[in-house]
Amino acid sequence: MNDTNLLPEALRKQSLSEREIVLPFQETLQALEILATAGYSLQGWEGWIRYANGKYGHPLMVIGAIEFGRRPGQTWVDYVQETKNFCRQTIEKEQKHWNIQAKSQEQTLYFCLAIEAENEKSKENCP
Repeated sequence: MNDTNLLPEALRKQSLSEREIVLPFQETLQALEILATAGYSLQGWEGWIRYANGKYGHPLMVIGAIEFGRRPGQTWVDYVQETKNFCRQTIEKEQKHWNIQAKSQEQTLYFCLAIEAENEKSKENCP
């Protein structure tokens, strides 16, 4: 599945990947809300860096967060909200850290989101 198809065109165009959701901070927060509203859980996220020359890749130090999994008896709706909140909190924390530590305006932090639909086997979206 092409995960970017779940987003409005304006966000899709900003993704670093045509298949995966890889967006800058504010757009990532928008995507979290859209995905949760559509019933997708957030399985985690991974940091990507976009350089001034347009190239992108992973930072030297791995950054990201993996969700802890659905608890027995937890409703899907509650799980979706919990994963959205967890990802939002950890993404906001990482962006604040990035803003403090960033040594160059020539690099932008992006977030690759791993998602899962109800009754879908967990998948790894970010290479």
